[in-house]
Amino acid sequence: DQEMMKRVHGIVRYADDILIFCTSKSGVENALKVASHILEETLKLKVNERKTHIAHSDTGIKFLGVVINTNHTSIQEKKLKAFKMKVKQLTK
Repeated sequence: DQEMMKRVHGIVRYADDILIFCTSKSGVENALKVASHILEETLKLKVNERKTHIAHSDTGIKFLGVVINTNHTSIQEKKLKAFKMKVKQLTK
């Protein structure tokens, strides 16, 4: 975390899920290389290529049950529906 915070504009980590914010495509491509190197070479962890991708916040980024957009954050629709169903079951 500390190493990445020195190098990028923003980082959010929860357990083994990491979200990195940058202001340019070249910046995020570099951050991905650096993060992968730190995780795999220094910490001896495996980066899941299937779950690793670059996206723009204009399109919405799904992370830990929320969708992060440029101007707002919202709960993923499927997570909200599951929560409502659970509440409904508990209040019968």
